[in-house]
Amino acid sequence: MDDPETPRWRRRLSAEDRWQIFIEASAKDAKVVDVLRRWRIDSSQLARIRTQVKEGALTQLMNGPGRNPKDREEASEGRDVPPRGRSRRSRSRTPCCEKYSGWA
Repeated sequence: MDDPETPRWRRRLSAEDRWQIFIEASAKDAKVVDVLRRWRIDSSQLARIRTQVKEGALTQLMNGPGRNPKDREEASEGRDVPPRGRSRRSRSRTPCCEKYSGWA
């Protein structure tokens, strides 16, 4: 049994740390045991990290191509973004080709 005076070492890994562990363990020439020792985790934690990465990737793939509209709104906060549809450039009265040539 564990000694009651010895505290159990438990740390929370950030999302970036878990991603780094996943990348290191997935490398072709990496030995999983070395990654586990370096990060001081056991194989069950690595299995959980792999499951989380797989679930996250599947969730993103189910959303379909392109950016999520909610993400687009968050990215545009604080910036002067033209409304969807026509861009600022296309609002000019004279098309660019008319300015420089006799096309129009």
